[in-house]
Amino acid sequence: MGTFLIRRLFMLIPVLLGVLTAVFMLIHLIPGDPVEVMLGEQALTADRAQLRAEMGLDDPLAVQYARFLAGAVTGDLGTSLHSGRPVWRMVAERVPATLGLTVAAMVVAIGVALPLGLVCAVRAGRALDHGAMVAALVGVSMPNFWLGPLLILVFSVNLGWLPLGGAEEPLAFVLPALTLGTAMAAILTRMVRASLLEVMDREFVRTAVAKGLPRWRVMVRHVLANALIPVITVIGLQFGALLAGAIITETIFSWPGLGRLTVEAIQTRDYPLVQGCVLMICLGYLLASLLTDLCYAAADPRVRLR
Repeated sequence: MGTFLIRRLFMLIPVLLGVLTAVFMLIHLIPGDPVEVMLGEQALTADRAQLRAEMGLDDPLAVQYARFLAGAVTGDLGTSLHSGRPVWRMVAERVPATLGLTVAAMVVAIGVALPLGLVCAVRAGRALDHGAMVAALVGVSMPNFWLGPLLILVFSVNLGWLPLGGAEEPLAFVLPALTLGTAMAAILTRMVRASLLEVMDREFVRTAVAKGLPRWRVMVRHVLANALIPVITVIGLQFGALLAGAIITETIFSWPGLGRLTVEAIQTRDYPLVQGCVLMICLGYLLASLLTDLCYAAADPRVRLR
């Protein structure tokens, strides 16, 4: 286990380096000037040149890139061009909100997918199974940027049951979590059903049924336990995807998380802040993948981590 962890942690280095390089190049090559955004189009040329020199934006890209990498290695992600605050502090302030929303969406997805997928597998080919699969297809087909405003219109504007946005109230979690968790619940339901049906045809399951064990015990203790590996894979990958996908949802619901901060940084051409946000999102995705590998061994003793 220790060797596996060390090897995987070293494998994160080139991935992070590649992501940082790609983000740095893209953010500097897209149209737009942060100095113009800060001073306005009517600013004098001398004022623009002075501010650009103070921010180090007049240096060659290679120099800026080397300075950025050196800071990232030492934990210094730079200073926000717009607010003047340290990037790492701004990112750290937003991470808890995004992580809390992601966990809430994951709870919604797993809470719906596991029991529904189990019922669909037991009732395969019947009306309930067909209805659940149609609902799952609809859930996958609804994008966040459409589902979020629809939920706001119904439950906040028309019914007045839930807040429009923000994170000040406990109920503010409900609509963003439903928006993020719906598509994942649909994907997981189909995965749980398919994995259970595959395991149900194996000999050890038929043997357990032939011995007279209760059907629910066979499904939970034998079938579900052996069908978890592909489900864990999807959950781990989707958890990382939720961290990145929260950008749209957080913008819709004015959620004070990392995704909304990323959008604000892009709009103001705040290069250091965009790079810091993307780095944190990438790191979260990679850590979710690592945790998924560790869960394999816990779910299936046959899996060996080397």
